[in-house]
Amino acid sequence: MFKYKSGYIRNVQNGKVVTVSGGKDVEGQPIWVWNKYNGRHPSQIWRIAYLHKLDARDTYTKKGSMSK
Repeated sequence: MFKYKSGYIRNVQNGKVVTVSGGKDVEGQPIWVWNKYNGRHPSQIWRIAYLHKLDARDTYTKKGSMSK
């Protein structure tokens, strides 16, 4: 089971966190469950956004756009 707290999605049994493979911000990049890095590494920090609660100023409302 996983729990979201302070930007991390953490496994409650072993303390490992969800990490983006290779630390790359690209569409379809695999994710892993890995040991937490020292400090706050961007590849392990997550923001959960509920689309029905966002306003027009938020970039998450741009559906269907592809990354370069």
